[in-house]
Amino acid sequence: MSLSKKMNAERLIEFQAVRHAARGRPKKGIICTALGLDFLETYKKLDMKRLRARKADLERAAKDASYTQRLVENGHSPFELFMELNSIVRNIRNSSQADQTV
Repeated sequence: MSLSKKMNAERLIEFQAVRHAARGRPKKGIICTALGLDFLETYKKLDMKRLRARKADLERAAKDASYTQRLVENGHSPFELFMELNSIVRNIRNSSQADQTV
């Protein structure tokens, strides 16, 4: 599917016939919709905000993604493991707070 067809399907642009076209195949004009203009403005704002990351941050993210992929390949749910880890940390925190009050 071409880019213009995808953009038309997403309602970012519309095609309209040009009235003052000469002989031959009817010409089509492309008009940006309200949603398309909003998308374009948001894209420009985000384009000005560059990602600031060190090389070490990107390497760590790649390592984490690789680890997550291995978990999925071995049949584990990363979300369930994350929730289990959160509950372990919460239990440790609660028990340390209880020890401090005694």
